[in-house]
Amino acid sequence: GGKNPKGRLRTIETPAVENMKYGPHERQGVDVWFPNGRPSAGGPKTPALIVLHGGGWVWGDRMPAAASWLGMCRKAGVALVAVGYRFLQDGEDEGVVPPVRAPLDDALAAIRLVKRHADEWNIDASRIGLTGGSAGACSSLYVALANDCALGIRAVHAQWPQTSLDPKEMREWIPNSTYGAG
Repeated sequence: GGKNPKGRLRTIETPAVENMKYGPHERQGVDVWFPNGRPSAGGPKTPALIVLHGGGWVWGDRMPAAASWLGMCRKAGVALVAVGYRFLQDGEDEGVVPPVRAPLDDALAAIRLVKRHADEWNIDASRIGLTGGSAGACSSLYVALANDCALGIRAVHAQWPQTSLDPKEMREWIPNSTYGAG
């Protein structure tokens, strides 16, 4: 498990698919939980909810976000996928311009990984929804709308999304914002 924002440890069962990599960075991985603990081969395909955690693209962990959704997904018969992604500082270290491209590109790559494995995991690739809070909400909206909605995301539940990626505008709205550097 990971720590929630108040510092309390949240526990969550081990995912059926643990830290499947979609890139070389340590944070570029997904965890998958299935409604019955494992993919149900031959049965009807399950929809999936993909969670992109918050943290201003500078901190956070996929496990607390997954823990808050797992029970609801199980009851609804929905697979849950939690996405880890590179942070802004990782993008800066790698020379990504602007650095926010790192977590946004990672979100796109993670969704593509899920779609590539949809048959193996018995996931209905036409019934994928996204959710996240703050930066995760912004990333969810970005993915859903990217390239004229090319990934076919069915729904987005955006909790407290950042509504701008313009660093100057964000500093005007939130003077102590560190997004976008100096």
